[in-house]
Amino acid sequence: MKKCWIVLLCLLGCSQNDAFNQIKYKEEKLISVSIHGMVKQPGTYLLEKESNLNDLIKQAGGYEKDANVLEDKVLKDRDAFFINSNKIKEKINLNQASLEDLTSIPGIGPSLANKILAYRKNNNAFQSLIELLNIKGIKEKKFNQLFHYFTL
Repeated sequence: MKKCWIVLLCLLGCSQNDAFNQIKYKEEKLISVSIHGMVKQPGTYLLEKESNLNDLIKQAGGYEKDANVLEDKVLKDRDAFFINSNKIKEKINLNQASLEDLTSIPGIGPSLANKILAYRKNNNAFQSLIELLNIKGIKEKKFNQLFHYFTL
């Protein structure tokens, strides 16, 4: 991609050094920020340096229903945000949860709850919440929906 810019800029009358300086200038003006949880399009985004959290939320498609709305602030390079649901009053300890506790969480039915309990029993408890991804039926999208309901 940089070679295309250099060729284009050179055709427009710029020197190669000018082209490199313009590319470097553009890269220095951008920051990388990630957002996950209760937004429509979780991920990592490149934004202008002076961007704020509301700009990031717009890039991520906006808040999901029942999301905790965060106070706006200026972003820094490599900031990371996780948006929780405002319906969560108390997190459930994944290593102590009963079948009833698990099925009280939106998106977890009896079948998935039993798989979580079996995994916990077979592996002598969860060491990390990321282990939920090892359970059949929980992929990244489902994990992003469930993650914020649990603690260890």
